[in-house]
Amino acid sequence: MKVSTGYSCLENTLYRIEVHDSGKTGTRKKPTFKWSRKNGSITARISKICDRNLVLDQNSMGGFDVGDWAEVTDDLHELNQEPGTFVKIIEKDETRLKFDDQNEIGKPITEEYYQSNDKPTLRKWGSKPINIVTQCFEEDYIHLENDVKIQFSKGSYRTGDYWLMPCRPQRGLIWEVVNDEFIFIESHGVEHHYCPLAVIKKHKNGIKLVSDCRKFFRALSS
Repeated sequence: MKVSTGYSCLENTLYRIEVHDSGKTGTRKKPTFKWSRKNGSITARISKICDRNLVLDQNSMGGFDVGDWAEVTDDLHELNQEPGTFVKIIEKDETRLKFDDQNEIGKPITEEYYQSNDKPTLRKWGSKPINIVTQCFEEDYIHLENDVKIQFSKGSYRTGDYWLMPCRPQRGLIWEVVNDEFIFIESHGVEHHYCPLAVIKKHKNGIKLVSDCRKFFRALSS
């Protein structure tokens, strides 16, 4: 992805451009992206899902307003790099948000798909998912807001991959430059790291530990 030079806002902003649906440009499975002007930092833990209503934890309502697009996701979706479900907020009170199920994009928002053990979360974005398309001409960009424009190259895109784009009123967009031109760069992430903790075997009476893969070491104080 690369950016253009425009930025017409009077505050410091950290834009986040993140791939929502995986896919390859020029194929039927089109990739999509979402964006946030605050690095996707406006989030709230969902304590209950009930009939198009999301009950949020206390003191979590401040960043959400009627008309906002938001994504319901959880730890399981994020670790498996699976997209969450987008909704548009149509009502708001002190602890509850109501969404329009006619504009629901993704899996149904139920406690079957977003279980409480997986810590369901609501995250605010600047719009619903947008198709990633490659422009025919150098001057063609996808417009976000405040003269912020981006452009994608041909290729495959993976859910969760993201770019960060700092913007400053006096400097404009901060991006990698070669010969005074903004260039395409690889995504800044996301990278997940895994390690085995144990090998277990499940049977009708429960779970049996086959092998403990942890590496123990003595405490420095011992």
